[in-house]
Amino acid sequence: MKINKDISTPSVNIINGDFRIDGILNGNIKCSGKLVVGSTSTIHGNIECKNAEISGIILGNVKITELVIFKSTSSITGDIITSKLIVESGAMLISNCDMSVKVSV
Repeated sequence: MKINKDISTPSVNIINGDFRIDGILNGNIKCSGKLVVGSTSTIHGNIECKNAEISGIILGNVKITELVIFKSTSSITGDIITSKLIVESGAMLISNCDMSVKVSV
């Protein structure tokens, strides 16, 4: 499933499989697979998924079961709970990060 850059959606709850966002999303996402947030994306809400690659803006908490990658263009304001974390140079994180617990989504 994909949200294009021209679409603003009020809410997405549960998504089976992978999901890509290249637009604006106001609402929470719970995804059973990998979430890709494109560089033109803004999410106002919390994210829960297995893996994530973030290049856009997140205004909310992030809970990732396995691996989250914050690309150089990413920005997050919110708490991060994950098992594994990669942060590229240039990424902006205003958050607390907890990697001490096994996460389940």
